[in-house]
Amino acid sequence: MRETDLHRKNVVSSLLLLFLTVPGAQAKRTYDCHWLGTGPICSDGVCPSGYTTMVLALDASYNHLFGDFGSICLHYPNSTGKTLCCKDESAAQINKYFDKCHWMGTAPMCQSAKCSVGFSEVSRSSSVASAPADSIFRNFGERCQYGDKALCCKQAAYPNETCAWIGNAPVCMVNVCPVGTSEVVRSAVPLDGSPTTFGESCMIGKKSLCCGLKKAGFTPFAGLVEA
Repeated sequence: MRETDLHRKNVVSSLLLLFLTVPGAQAKRTYDCHWLGTGPICSDGVCPSGYTTMVLALDASYNHLFGDFGSICLHYPNSTGKTLCCKDESAAQINKYFDKCHWMGTAPMCQSAKCSVGFSEVSRSSSVASAPADSIFRNFGERCQYGDKALCCKQAAYPNETCAWIGNAPVCMVNVCPVGTSEVVRSAVPLDGSPTTFGESCMIGKKSLCCGLKKAGFTPFAGLVEA
């Protein structure tokens, strides 16, 4: 690729990310991550400076962690799909919070696989073109002809943080993390390796695992009653 073409691609990617980060342009999400590329003919976008490439995929489910993928990409020879770009700080948090990740489902008939007990679904896709070796999206394997695979992860330990599950069972609809904390994952049932007690399972909705750095005099969960 010529230097001028690469520069132009970086400028376009930067402008698109600028639009996506304008208040009100997108719904608020946990991490500063955005999908680059426009379906159905998706060419891989180049993440601008300050952003880390997490994965190149031809489709992905919507979730509160990474936002809306938008229209899916056509499958054609050498297609790479859209690029998930996360702010460097967000990428570091994601790789820290999620541990022991794997794709659940066997191609070509993936049958919309589900995560096993003790794992949380972080994302879902039928076709991942590539992912860095240190990304939680790595090792997707063969793409699905039918259904999709689930990216299933456990949560890592939190030695320097304080965490709580937010949501009152059995109807866990109010699950917004308090100021000063970040949402790690949502679940309707207890998870293995959770840094704090989950409490009663949800019949409707999910609880949010919210974590914040331990600081002297800072109690982000003060006044909240854990379910």
